[in-house]
Amino acid sequence: MITLELADLVVIASRTLGLETGQVLELLDTAAAGQALAQAQPGSGSGDPASPAAALLHALVRRRPLRRGNQQVALAVMLQFLAPAKAATRSGKQDPLGQMAQPSGPARHSIRSRSGSRS
Repeated sequence: MITLELADLVVIASRTLGLETGQVLELLDTAAAGQALAQAQPGSGSGDPASPAAALLHALVRRRPLRRGNQQVALAVMLQFLAPAKAATRSGKQDPLGQMAQPSGPARHSIRSRSGSRS
């Protein structure tokens, strides 16, 4: 599991919002960001990244460390936090996130075209 630092948050926010790092720093409340990142520190748990990732997402959305773009940045930061766990699953470990995303039965989708017919 990785530990994200304030610099990581700034880089991710910069890429997500399409801003220069200096612009992100002008939008950033470093105290709120630091508190949010601290909530995602690995504890004495089983090493499952889902709990700290959820805590990180919640803390970033709740504490609002940026003056704009908090939700988009929070999601991007959480995905970056989970990326090493996803890479590990490709190397042969079980993938609980991937299992949740797979349909349990045959998918039945109804798509309407502009003419109103179903396909």
